[in-house]
Amino acid sequence: MAQAIYLRGKVIATSKTPIKNCTAFLIGIDGIDEFNPIELVWSTTSQTTIDIHPGIDRYFDILNIDELNQRITLTTKRYPLTLVDIQDLRSFVLRIRVTEDNTTPAKLAIQIQLGDKWDEIRARKAH
Repeated sequence: MAQAIYLRGKVIATSKTPIKNCTAFLIGIDGIDEFNPIELVWSTTSQTTIDIHPGIDRYFDILNIDELNQRITLTTKRYPLTLVDIQDLRSFVLRIRVTEDNTTPAKLAIQIQLGDKWDEIRARKAH
């Protein structure tokens, strides 16, 4: 049975009030000069902006490894981008920013290393 595997980011509301209008953006890929920020989709929804209530963890999708179609895709709502477009880099950093109405945006960098097979991928937090 084919399955999809996701690389996801986690957002936790540590405040006593809900986080309003939370959006995760892919703001860059190291090695690609011309890049327009792309809104990422919240897991199990098709939404790009959500409210997050205290004590409820929410996840946004970053990558999807699709065994059936044998491809790795950045999970965005508007611009499906397969890693075929950037796999010549073999190793790159995804730059992500999470914003909401009342705080400073959070930044995340993820180092992606592609292997020799289509589904060999390693991910770790980068600086």
